[in-house]
Amino acid sequence: MSTWKRQAVGGMADVFVRGGKPERLTEAEVKEMHAKIGSLVVESDLLSEGLEMRARQ
Repeated sequence: MSTWKRQAVGGMADVFVRGGKPERLTEAEVKEMHAKIGSLVVESDLLSEGLEMRARQ
């Protein structure tokens, strides 16, 4: 079973306990997620540029 599915199944009970309200993230968690998003955007941009260059050849 993939990680995301395991986390989803494991967290389903929390949704009902909290009444569907999202859990609050700490400031450190938000910063970590922003850094990860930035890293993924850069990686995606580099891969897109590489594919475009390869397609032109």
